[in-house]
Amino acid sequence: MPTLFQQYVEKDHELRITCVGEKIFACRIYSQEKESTAEDMRF
Repeated sequence: MPTLFQQYVEKDHELRITCVGEKIFACRIYSQEKESTAEDMRF
């Protein structure tokens, strides 16, 4: 199984960037506010 190992880096927030045509939309997710999303916001 392919595996990727990397150094752990604590995060402050997560970014989501969406491009629609020539428009770019960005949002910041404050994932560190809850323990359940502190390490991985995606579920």
